[in-house]
Amino acid sequence: MVIDMRHVERIDSSGIVALLAAKRAVASDGDMIFTSMTTPVAEIFHLTKIDHIFRVAEDASTAVSEVTKGGVSFR
Repeated sequence: MVIDMRHVERIDSSGIVALLAAKRAVASDGDMIFTSMTTPVAEIFHLTKIDHIFRVAEDASTAVSEVTKGGVSFR
């Protein structure tokens, strides 16, 4: 599942908990890949170290391309 984050301006702890719950829910069906993250959200992902848990790609086309190749690089 590719999730475009370009319109997400901020995220708090409840948002992070929701994303972690979603990751658990889709774990058996695949993975979640976040794309087009805004700077504030990317900083929160980095500060909380969830950028090591979630896959992140620069944009949707990169995410789709990397998924079809069998791997996504972590940011």
